Amino acid sequence: MRSMVASAAWRFALSVICAFLFPLLVWFVWYRVVGYRPATVTAAQAALLALAVGLVFMTRLRFREIGASAARLLPAVAAGAIAYAAVMGLAFLLNIAGLAELQIVRSQYRLDAFVSNWILTAFGEELLFAGVIFTLGRRLFESGPGDSRNRWIVLAIVAVLFALWHLPGYIVVGHAGGALYGRLGRNLASWLVFGMIYLFSGNLWLVVIAHAATDYGLTPLITNEPLLGLLFMGVLVLAAWHLGRSRRHSHVPQKQKRTGSGSGGHST
Repeated sequence: MRSMVASAAWRFALSVICAFLFPLLVWFVWYRVVGYRPATVTAAQAALLALAVGLVFMTRLRFREIGASAARLLPAVAAGAIAYAAVMGLAFLLNIAGLAELQIVRSQYRLDAFVSNWILTAFGEELLFAGVIFTLGRRLFESGPGDSRNRWIVLAIVAVLFALWHLPGYIVVGHAGGALYGRLGRNLASWLVFGMIYLFSGNLWLVVIAHAATDYGLTPLITNEPLLGLLFMGVLVLAAWHLGRSRRHSHVPQKQKRTGSGSGGHST
């Protein structure tokens, strides 16, 4: 038991140390040497994705275990489509009724922005924080499968780490005072929602869709209209709860289902 805890501790520590070394090197070394421009930003984003993938293998995790299997992709896309339809449909009705003048679609869509924000940034960051750090944190802090209290503690810890992880960039860019605290607070609140989606569903793709929507959503409503953004995330949280519940139910052994559905059985 002690060896298992030690193993979980060093893997968690390794992932956190590597995660925090990355922005320090990027902001204080990489951008100072090569400059800050689209090509160097894309290279840094690709390096983050490579780091996250590398940590998956270094910490002996499996992509299926962290919810990044191909089988999990379609349910996540379906849930994301429902969330987008709810937001865009409501905005359309408000526009038709003359109650608002909302921009439902972007004036233009750029493939490079989609790749940068959805594949490199959203997938890279959530593979690192949800897939690796959160998963290893649960192994370290949970005492057993039913230890739901510690799951929320781990979620809060990772949300704080996620917010602080952005701090080097904010320092270099020059955010100060209220602007800095406001950005850190938004990052903290965002990952509390992302973590909740992951905790409920165990589906990494769904977390990526939620994250990507805040960086480069298919509709600008999610970031430009706070209430519609909350609606979008609310739908994803409900979808995550449903997906997680369905998955847990499907994993109940058939014998247990039969005995559980009976009238109590009898003793011999």
